[in-house]
Amino acid sequence: MALEHAGDWTNATFSFSALSLVACVILSREPLTAETMTSIICYGQEELGMPVLEFLGSVLHWGPGVPLSTLHASFSDYITDPNRSGTKPWFIDINLHSQFLATRCFQVLAHKLRFNICNIETSHVLNSDVPDLAERVGTHIPESLKYVSQYWAHHLHATATSPAPIVLDGLKTFASQHFLYWLEVLSLLGHVSGAHEEVEIAQTYAQGKDQALEALLHECIKFIAGFAPAISQSIPHLYISALAMVPHKSVIRQHYGKNWHYRMQFEGASAENWSNLLKLFPGQRGIVTSVAFSHDSARVICGSDDCTLHMVDSQTGAVVGVPFQG
Repeated sequence: MALEHAGDWTNATFSFSALSLVACVILSREPLTAETMTSIICYGQEELGMPVLEFLGSVLHWGPGVPLSTLHASFSDYITDPNRSGTKPWFIDINLHSQFLATRCFQVLAHKLRFNICNIETSHVLNSDVPDLAERVGTHIPESLKYVSQYWAHHLHATATSPAPIVLDGLKTFASQHFLYWLEVLSLLGHVSGAHEEVEIAQTYAQGKDQALEALLHECIKFIAGFAPAISQSIPHLYISALAMVPHKSVIRQHYGKNWHYRMQFEGASAENWSNLLKLFPGQRGIVTSVAFSHDSARVICGSDDCTLHMVDSQTGAVVGVPFQG
């Protein structure tokens, strides 16, 4: 009854906005404020989202700067159950709305990512040495971009059972035009360690759908594996070092190298193709005699012949904690 009286469900504009907002509340990976949510799902038409929320006050809890949530725990189960609400205009088809949310994520990435997004003036400092980095991030990276940068792959994964051409097109554009700018944002947010998993999800999604895209994503994974430590510590070296050291025959170089004319050149036999070496973890003082992974594969513990144990982040290679002396 609350939904029936929330608004005119025969009005296409109201119905679309209301369903999109409610679906985003249910499917989002973390609570979002009304402002952030409307800037994602109503991108370019944010003015359509806020008025609709006024009509949904009987089923959604929200306020300025307050994350949206459902008022009743059973609400999500009801509105996504085809046996209970499938014939109603407010039924949420999870697959369909996951496609919509994944598409919106790619649109936000395409429109808001850019080179040197925080306007860092020099390439000679580490992220940690930029004194006002937190303020720059707050000024130049909106909450909507922070969210989609971290969770686009999770929404993409939710569409795997019902792939759509528009989602695949969004992924193509992202991989071929915005991949490096996305890594830049992850570096600023301190989330480079999650990049590998996200691109692996994307590669799995692309399998059997687009061979060229699958090959590009495969190289994106190699790029992250090889250069994550440098990227996580210094944004400029994403471009002046990592991109310069990409093999000459790399698909990544074909897509991104043409835009960078003032970088160092990497020569030699190993400069032509990717090495079979996946990752190098520095910092071991002795010969490594044993290796173990954490249950979630996020950490690697290395035992050396000098009776020390080192723990490192499996994606970035950063040392975690201090070595343990046996």
